[in-house]
Amino acid sequence: MNGTTVTLDEEGGVSAFYLGALSRADAAHFKTVNIYSLSRGTWRAVCDRLDRRIVAGQTGEYYESVFAEMVADGSLAFEPVFFPAERWYEIDTLADLDAAELVFPRHSLAMSGSKPASGRRRGGRAGRDSAPRVRAARGLEYEALASEHGGYWRHGFVDHAYLYNLYFPPESLFEQLRSHIHELVLNYPVAQTVLAGLVGDLIGQPAQRIVVGNGASELIKIVSGHLAGRLITPVPSFNEYANAAPAGHVVEFALEAPSFELDVDKFAAEAIRCKADFAVVVTPNNPTSLLVPKADLLRLLSALAGQDCMLIVDESFIDFAQEGSRESLAAEVARHKNLAILKSMSKEYGICGLRIGYLLTANEALLQRVREGLPIWNLNGFAEEFLRLAPRYRQEFAASCDQVRADRDEFYRDLSRIPGLSVYRPEANFIFCRLPDDAPSGPEVTRRLFVEDNIYIKHCQDKTMAESSRYIRIASRTRRENRAVVDALQRVVAPEEAR
Repeated sequence: MNGTTVTLDEEGGVSAFYLGALSRADAAHFKTVNIYSLSRGTWRAVCDRLDRRIVAGQTGEYYESVFAEMVADGSLAFEPVFFPAERWYEIDTLADLDAAELVFPRHSLAMSGSKPASGRRRGGRAGRDSAPRVRAARGLEYEALASEHGGYWRHGFVDHAYLYNLYFPPESLFEQLRSHIHELVLNYPVAQTVLAGLVGDLIGQPAQRIVVGNGASELIKIVSGHLAGRLITPVPSFNEYANAAPAGHVVEFALEAPSFELDVDKFAAEAIRCKADFAVVVTPNNPTSLLVPKADLLRLLSALAGQDCMLIVDESFIDFAQEGSRESLAAEVARHKNLAILKSMSKEYGICGLRIGYLLTANEALLQRVREGLPIWNLNGFAEEFLRLAPRYRQEFAASCDQVRADRDEFYRDLSRIPGLSVYRPEANFIFCRLPDDAPSGPEVTRRLFVEDNIYIKHCQDKTMAESSRYIRIASRTRRENRAVVDALQRVVAPEEAR
């Protein structure tokens, strides 16, 4: 609702103009698109008032201020024309143009060989013959999203690809952030020592064991890209650990289908054989959503002790696991100098845009090396303020994780009823599935759900694994949204049963 809005009187005419952004959506206000039809006499009256303001030096105002003044004194009356809530995008800047080209791809008409519809149609619909053009446009939008890596909220589809907690933060936390927005924008944030203390207060760990990153990705870049001489990681898993490392510095340890469970004894043996100085295990794993049992990880730690190999356990999804607090290795850090816990707070706390992650370890040498790779200010003021507020919301956070688990478990049961679909029992807030052999491939299923149902899921073709094109990963959202995915997926992968 940025820009000019209007309210209407009982007869449906414009009663007042309001300039500037509304603090929140208000059903009584309507956003203007700034297209006006004026009679010659009215135009002369408007120009007269515009001229007076220019002569008075009031050249920094919007012309709608004249409309607001004239409507208020009764010298101007507008009858509104409503545009239905179809797909639209307002273009004021080059960034707006880039975003609009995702919503309405430039070449969609040329690809379909169709001409724009002519004549007046309610809501701008072009009739049945527009369906191929719409599908072509949606297909181009789907292709463009591959390079976006975020900002999906601007495009109006249901995002079952990215992984975050929909039930946190609560609105009261947002209100507190809003109440300090001027101070947070105008002032420098704190540096690493204070940030570590804030995270330590939240997770119950000493600040001296913590390094805070601008998202876990900043810390992964330092560990994989600059500290690791040779890093070993199971695959399929989170690609960033391998992507951030220089070529030839990563050893991939294949998880065997169909279980995709980590054999920690074989993994330890391979880490020792290849002389890895860092071993990474993500638990619950991404994309499989499978948990590596704590007992297995402790055995892995013992096997790597004395081998000059640091074990990095990525627990970014651990609080969504059924026994997450018991399965976490955070309490073991003080007893194992070759253990570090890495965690992205974006997923569990639902704060992807704030970019907060941390590394927890008792290994002073590793802490020092990571700190040396960080700038003095690596988090912004909004992230700092969130860390100050979050400890007040421990109960709300625990309740949000309970809700995520309940929704996910129902989603798992519903997906399991789709004939031929192999569904892995999840421990994170997403579900890993193998498509039936006679179904379309993962990329084709993902594309069809986007084009036909406005749903975006993740295919696993970019993961290092056998038959990667047969697997998909679906984030759990609300129960209503999850049911829509189940219906759409059944139609695509099991059409006979869907009928």
